[in-house]
Amino acid sequence: MFDNIKKFVREEKIIFSIFVFSIFFSFFYIFTNRYDELFVFWKELMDFLYWISLSLIAAIIFYIFQVYIPKNLKSKKIINNFKENYKYFKLDSIQIFLFVLKDFTKKSEDLINVKDFRNYFNDNNWRKLINEIDDNNELFNDLLFQIELLHKKINLLLLSIDLPNDVFDFFHRLDNNLYKLKYIKKENDRYQNEYKLFWITLKEIFSWYSIVTWNSDIDFIEKNLNNI
Repeated sequence: MFDNIKKFVREEKIIFSIFVFSIFFSFFYIFTNRYDELFVFWKELMDFLYWISLSLIAAIIFYIFQVYIPKNLKSKKIINNFKENYKYFKLDSIQIFLFVLKDFTKKSEDLINVKDFRNYFNDNNWRKLINEIDDNNELFNDLLFQIELLHKKINLLLLSIDLPNDVFDFFHRLDNNLYKLKYIKKENDRYQNEYKLFWITLKEIFSWYSIVTWNSDIDFIEKNLNNI
């Protein structure tokens, strides 16, 4: 609960400032209402402001415990569920990769780390994976199914909680890329460019290598989730 209150202070600075000001004013009123009036209607004005302050304090406390904290707990639950789903997306997809390469010495858990994945799936292994999966429509469809699941989970994440703008933009771009990947038809010549883009995008997701970020040992999906 204290973590939620700290987050409230950090995120709701205006509301917190009103809350603090209302408390200070209430104490000011309590210790000064016994003195003589400074001008006409002083007491009436102070009484009016005092009751407004008490109302604001009560409303903010109600908001924190009845709205903000439950909403924050729900968001955490959704984020944790997404993290688990994202983890299983990576594990299941890597398992497909290893099966295609017929490498039964490795486990998907061994390659879930960005750096380990990039070291194992170097250019040669990645090229071999693409060539091998070309001959196996069933495994390719299994891979598309995993992408479809992740696409739906990201949709749910975007619709269920309020994300910071930078995090929302990141997941929105990722969701668009996954949406395009769902419709790759590798057997058709006119989709050859999309098919190449499919593998480039997929490698970026697992190894987080791109022209922009170069090699990164950070999984940016996890990083953005941790920043919420």
